[in-house]
Amino acid sequence: AVALTKRPPLAVAAVLDGISVGLEKGFDEGLRLDIEWSKKLAASKDAVEGITAFLQKREPNFTGE
Repeated sequence: AVALTKRPPLAVAAVLDGISVGLEKGFDEGLRLDIEWSKKLAASKDAVEGITAFLQKREPNFTGE
């Protein structure tokens, strides 16, 4: 659980949501949701922060935005 607190909150939510929907509603709906989340995550401030932190060789500061 502690390791999850260092991960991007939006990405963690996407994974948990995808697992839940995939198990409850099936593969096709899970895949549809995955595509939707991928678009949201790629446009997020956390995505920019992750790339910037990597290039600057520092730990990222994810905000959930």
